[in-house]
Amino acid sequence: MKSIIFLLLALVLSCSRIEKQVSPEMRQYHDPLPVTDSSYLLRVFDGEWYEPGIPCGYVSNKGDTVIPIGKYSICWSDTIRSFGIVTGSGPTQSKFIGIDQQERLLYEIHYYDNGPDWLEEGLFRIMRNGKIGYADKNGFIQIEPQFECASQFENGLAKVALRCDLIPEHEHTRMQSKEWFYIDNRGKVVKK
Repeated sequence: MKSIIFLLLALVLSCSRIEKQVSPEMRQYHDPLPVTDSSYLLRVFDGEWYEPGIPCGYVSNKGDTVIPIGKYSICWSDTIRSFGIVTGSGPTQSKFIGIDQQERLLYEIHYYDNGPDWLEEGLFRIMRNGKIGYADKNGFIQIEPQFECASQFENGLAKVALRCDLIPEHEHTRMQSKEWFYIDNRGKVVKK
């Protein structure tokens, strides 16, 4: 009986150690690695149809399990080429995370309208260390995270601020600053 209890305890401790080693909170940020067109991951899940909340994971295009089902609470991307969007579990459960095919943490994706920010004029908002920047459709950072507040691009420009306040308004948050300025899609300041 003691040996069974010892074995179970060892198993629990080893599993928690593994989870800590791969937890996005414990990883450093990376840039997406270049990948070939023949390399990609496909979302797999339990059941007939996928919807957020159904256990999911990713397999390689050769069918090998890369990210086991249940590792993340939501697999937003159905295919991961250079990057994919997932929602973490545990302490990262409410965050949208960008990962590459090797499951390295790239950045957080800005939360917008009950989901991850979407592509607008070729860019979407990302976050690193509490600052907002922009990445392209392939997940590559185009404008380094440096802003406290930043809007989506519209007509080639985005309204940004290095310092701002986030004002709660019911279930939404409003950005407020006296120091707004505009940038183009290369991050250059534009006078308006």
